[in-house]
Amino acid sequence: MPALWKDASLARIGELEQELAKAHALREEMTALHRRLFDLETDRAARLDEIMTLQQQLTASELDRAARLDAIHAIEAKWVESEQDRAVRLERLVALGDEVVALKAALSEASRSLPARLARWLVPRTVADAPATERSAPAAPLRDEAPESAVFRFMSTDRALWRCVRRGLTVGTVIDVGASNGMWSAVCERHLPQSRYLLVEAQAVHRAALQSYCAARSRAEFVLAAAGARCGEIWFDDGDPFGGLASDRPSANARTKVPVTTLDHEVATRRLPGPYLVKLDTHGFEVPILDGAIETLRNASLVILECYCFQVSDASLRFDEMVRFMRERGFGVIDASEPLWRARDVCLWQIDLFFVPLSRPEFAANTWS
Repeated sequence: MPALWKDASLARIGELEQELAKAHALREEMTALHRRLFDLETDRAARLDEIMTLQQQLTASELDRAARLDAIHAIEAKWVESEQDRAVRLERLVALGDEVVALKAALSEASRSLPARLARWLVPRTVADAPATERSAPAAPLRDEAPESAVFRFMSTDRALWRCVRRGLTVGTVIDVGASNGMWSAVCERHLPQSRYLLVEAQAVHRAALQSYCAARSRAEFVLAAAGARCGEIWFDDGDPFGGLASDRPSANARTKVPVTTLDHEVATRRLPGPYLVKLDTHGFEVPILDGAIETLRNASLVILECYCFQVSDASLRFDEMVRFMRERGFGVIDASEPLWRARDVCLWQIDLFFVPLSRPEFAANTWS
């Protein structure tokens, strides 16, 4: 019996030792878990601090975002106000543009009547002031209108065009070079309403007027460019909206660069039908333009040139030189209009000459009747 108790006690002691070893292992595991829990709590606290910091930053960012949105709304309000102001200004600009067009039309009319007004004051106005040959005539008051003024009025382009059409003029396209606001073409279309019209103008100041003119006429179109001997760019004196002179070189007056085209180029690219009426109001730059219209001139039935009795530019031709120049190209003078006497000495300054091909039947008759 004692031996059996001993063995049982030893076995029980062994079991207890195993239990103690397990308890010790559990205690160590619990200690490790406590340490891990402490570390996690420490990390959690750090993360909470980081979250608090991020929340503070987010709050500050939201406040900044709200301020930025307020600033954006303020800018948008100013933009809307600016757009409304812009619309008002645009309406005013359009109104001013209409006023400018009206003023230009009035200026054009005034410029056309200016020669008559000047002539009225440049010639003798009483019998006592008249030359001796006139004083020998029966005494009578002179007419209020000077003869030069009367000649300018009666030798109008309108009447000259009527005479040309009456003689049997055929025109497929009218090419108006130096068209300004279209006033010359408006006169021409009274006599040639079925022709097509190409208006060539270098000065951008006339763009709106030309757009309006062509928009009202299905047969009319325009090109905003100078005419010359080649296509590209050229210098232009744009000091006078109803004057101006092109030049191959810059000068004190010709300081603006504008596009330049040729009449042959425009006729070909636009497929304009002939025969052509070519009118040049180009103040001494006629020769380069005609050099750029070789093919067009071959099918021209009428060429109207503003000719001067004086050398108005380095490259210009005088009256007699232009007549010879055109005759060498197969054209003769058939009519004239709007002679203008200059203010300083009442010398004949300029006149519009009407050239037609020398093959016209009118040149076969050399008698008055």
